[in-house]
Amino acid sequence: MTINNPNEYLEKEFQAQAEDVLKKLGYTPLTPDECNAQRGGLYNLLLKDILRQKLREFNMFEYCGTKYRFSPANIERAIDELDTNLASLVKASEKVYDALLLGRDFPEKVADGR
Repeated sequence: MTINNPNEYLEKEFQAQAEDVLKKLGYTPLTPDECNAQRGGLYNLLLKDILRQKLREFNMFEYCGTKYRFSPANIERAIDELDTNLASLVKASEKVYDALLLGRDFPEKVADGR
């Protein structure tokens, strides 16, 4: 096997490995058409319906021994903060990556009004 461009080979190999890990974690890859439909256009970075579902599923907090899910309003606020017009794919991806990695604070009201 002749490798004309080692960087391209490594990129494809890395992508294949990453896809394999995600499949093992239960994720299902989307076709390009499914991805474009989820995005709602070429200039939207986020797959909002999937993001909304996963934020509901994964995000909760505990207060006074009770677990609470994030409110729908705060989930929408989080999505709005992540939503970036695609002026630069790299910059938009960096912004989303940093927000997801570092997290954000959104105040929630719980049963005792706090």
